[in-house]
Amino acid sequence: MEFLREIGMIARALDSISNIEFREHNLTKGQYLYLMRICEYPGII
Repeated sequence: MEFLREIGMIARALDSISNIEFREHNLTKGQYLYLMRICEYPGII
């Protein structure tokens, strides 16, 4: 279980860093994830 906790901590840290990095583009709270998926799969919407 300790391994899963560490994975969770890393995921939260990366999410925080991403939120800071993408703030300058007015993308917040994971919106960049949706944008990346749209770019990865053209025509998805």
